[in-house]
Amino acid sequence: VIAEAVATGVHLGVDQKIFYQVVSASGANSRMFQQVMPWVLEGDSSRLQGHLQTAMKDLSFYNSLSKSAEATSFLGSTVYEIYRYANNTGFGRAFVPLLCGIMAKINGDIIHPLEPDGAGE
Repeated sequence: VIAEAVATGVHLGVDQKIFYQVVSASGANSRMFQQVMPWVLEGDSSRLQGHLQTAMKDLSFYNSLSKSAEATSFLGSTVYEIYRYANNTGFGRAFVPLLCGIMAKINGDIIHPLEPDGAGE
């Protein structure tokens, strides 16, 4: 959700520093948001150094678990597809915050230059 919101904001021309201030002061603020935004604002990917391919694997396990429990899981499947897209386009070794840039790239926008296979880490 954070990556999609950032990418949409970039596409609309929203100043990301103002976006950061507004979200940080709202109920939508979260630890994850605070860990992702240093990359968006400064190119700092030193937080959340997990790879997107690992996140995809973990979400696959979660989706299997929810399916076996016959539990509703709309978002798990959708997020898995986003991670799968990132992996299939060569960004599996990119760190999680770079998902914002990958989502922006789909819209034809650039937050920071991205290189496949984890460049920008």
